[in-house]
Amino acid sequence: MQEIARPLPYHSGVDTQVVIEGINRLIADEDNGQQVFFDIYPEVQRRDRPDQDDTGLFFFRGKPGALFAVLAPMGVVAERRLEA
Repeated sequence: MQEIARPLPYHSGVDTQVVIEGINRLIADEDNGQQVFFDIYPEVQRRDRPDQDDTGLFFFRGKPGALFAVLAPMGVVAERRLEA
């Protein structure tokens, strides 16, 4: 984990501890029965195209009313406040 920023040449300020906390949060949410990974493609399409099987979105839960962002490989595509 010490080298987490190395493969991210376009990102600065990657904090290893914050990355670990995020991963641990996903693990805790999953352990509590909350879905953390959402498939993009339907099952029938993934069956025909196995390369799409691991394509999806990870959901990091936030606080109601707080700002959130949707991150994509090309950058931030949306920013909104969560409704209660």
